[in-house]
Amino acid sequence: MSPTYRGVRNLPTRTPCRAPSRRLAATPLALSLLLASPGVVLAGAPRPPGPPGIGRAHGGAAGVSLGRIRIDPHRKTTGASRDTADAASDTVHLPEIVVTAYRMATPRSAVVSDLTVLDSAEIRRSGTTHVLDLLRRVPGAAVVQTGSWGAPASLFLRGGESNYVKVLVDGVPVNDAGGDFDFSTLTTDGIERIEVLRGPASVLYGSDAMTGVIQIFTRRGDGPPRVSAGVRGGSFGSLDASVRMGGGTSAVGYGGSVDRFTTDGTLPFNDAYGNTTATGSVRLEPDARTRATVTARYTDFTAHFPTDGSGRLVDHNQFRDGRSLVLGLQAERRLGDRVTVHLQAGTHEARSALRDPPDGPADTTGFYAGRSGGDQSRRDVDVRLDFRPVPEATLTVGGSWEHEAGTDSTVSFSSFGPYRSRTSATRHDVSGYLQLLEHPSPAWTLTAGARLDDDAAFGTYATWRAGAAWRLPTGTRLRAAAGTGFKEPSFFEQVGGGGVVGNPALSPEHSRSWEVGASQILAGGLVELRATWFDQRFDNLIQYDPSSLPPAPAYFNVPSAAARGVETSLELRPSRAFSVGASWSWVHTEALDTGFDAGPDATFVRGSPLLRRPVHSGELTLDWAPTDRGSLELAITAVGPRWDRDFSSFPATRVRLPGYVRADLSGSWTVLREGRGRPGVDATLSIDNLTDHSYVDVVGFPARGRTILVGARGRLPF
Repeated sequence: MSPTYRGVRNLPTRTPCRAPSRRLAATPLALSLLLASPGVVLAGAPRPPGPPGIGRAHGGAAGVSLGRIRIDPHRKTTGASRDTADAASDTVHLPEIVVTAYRMATPRSAVVSDLTVLDSAEIRRSGTTHVLDLLRRVPGAAVVQTGSWGAPASLFLRGGESNYVKVLVDGVPVNDAGGDFDFSTLTTDGIERIEVLRGPASVLYGSDAMTGVIQIFTRRGDGPPRVSAGVRGGSFGSLDASVRMGGGTSAVGYGGSVDRFTTDGTLPFNDAYGNTTATGSVRLEPDARTRATVTARYTDFTAHFPTDGSGRLVDHNQFRDGRSLVLGLQAERRLGDRVTVHLQAGTHEARSALRDPPDGPADTTGFYAGRSGGDQSRRDVDVRLDFRPVPEATLTVGGSWEHEAGTDSTVSFSSFGPYRSRTSATRHDVSGYLQLLEHPSPAWTLTAGARLDDDAAFGTYATWRAGAAWRLPTGTRLRAAAGTGFKEPSFFEQVGGGGVVGNPALSPEHSRSWEVGASQILAGGLVELRATWFDQRFDNLIQYDPSSLPPAPAYFNVPSAAARGVETSLELRPSRAFSVGASWSWVHTEALDTGFDAGPDATFVRGSPLLRRPVHSGELTLDWAPTDRGSLELAITAVGPRWDRDFSSFPATRVRLPGYVRADLSGSWTVLREGRGRPGVDATLSIDNLTDHSYVDVVGFPARGRTILVGARGRLPF
């Protein structure tokens, strides 16, 4: 039940993967370095039966085992990740490990859907302060923001609606009820890794996962205690300061961070923005079979804005503010070599408000003042059991319970008379799901799953997913997947508010999707090519009927839409010092039903593209690290033309936005190397929109111009 800010409720995000494989020459020295690296730790338990693979006894949410070697997705891999063609042909291959695809640690090569990983090195090299700028790199994603820092931002993945992507922080859902999520206040502070799974995933994640899942993993503490602090500042009066700490042993780990970002903004007045984010985690491993982690993330923000829904500068003191708290518990217990029990519990509490005080004593006419806002809470518990009847297969049986609650209130002070409105709603969902992951041979991966949700608001709903992947001796990998997804209505659509009547009889929106893909590794792993074709249909879309008058409901399940396209990517590492990443996406969207508004400028026009989704988009990233003291990254993003609606006139008209190309430059240099008892210091530089190109994501809201941030970060080991 989020209020509409800047005239936009659901705003319409892109990133190629790094490091096709991790390689080390199979020499005694190399293997000793492998075992000592931060990304690989001894499992501390006997090797389970069967070949190294997926979901073995050392798997689960924390890591995957290769014999007695356990790779933890939270821990960075260094050194080996930049080996080149100098490595001998007799090598040890360390697979890239992902968690989101099957809710267990899995080699990425066994995932049947397309998936992008943004690791800690890429996040650090980008120099960005907010996650939305990283997501611009993800193939098939379009990021839309109504202006600069703090302005509402949304993500369209594979042509779907902006509320079709489930967002998780350490496994805890953070979407509003109904799928909405504002990416504008999600900073990169405390984030170790981001996984973007594309395709329907409701089988494992329930509502909102219609076109994909974005899971954010925060930093974990490990190794000797250390503290780091950084500060940088620059354009538009921007200042970014942070402090981090962490450490741990094999039995306990701890970490935390605090970050504060402030800016005066880019507009002439009333455009300041401030964000404070604090994170923390505690890990306990009392024995080799038990692991538990508690995480927390708190965000508090205030964003001033002078614009109305069309982008005109009209108000000197309106602003929006909010805060959110995410708490999570992840625990697992291995009951022998065949059974592992997992517990995931979490809560997300959020409050947001739009406030428009009178500009002064003379401000007494029209709709001159008011406030609106809402509270949202989302609590969930998920228990699942991974059972390995044979070493080559893992059967997951799980169940979840979720409770959502929200309130929405509006207060208006105007010459038309004071007005007050308040609505509240709650609902709960109970579900059960099954997933089978099988490896009939080292070259094949097969998976199938089903889920049944029983929701207090709309009854029962079933989803499914199936797929296969085949690895050929030539380095070619073929895969195919199909499935369904669903999304619950928002509280506002069900119960209304502010003079709008909701519709409690709404059904969930749902999707059907299939995809096929191929990848090819060349030159001993120095080059990887990937391509995916996908096809999706969205039905039962919920639409507002402007002709509906109280007491008749204003929302109905009416239109349908489709999206299909191609996602491609290239990874190239010609040398230890230089790497190239590139991606290109073609996404064709089409409204299949018009709905209530049948005019040529409506939101849904039969046969026309959906709004704010570019047909063509691409990204090129060049990374150069001439020495181990410094690195430089140039990221070029290209977005093709797309359609939007211009609200500066009534009725709103459809307009075609021109494409644009944006370049970002970032780098760092180690001024002082860290040593025993000696701090390390790095100088940092980031330049967003290097060429100061003028463009808009949304009609009437210019994007931020050239932005330069210069700073330093110090590290102190103990």
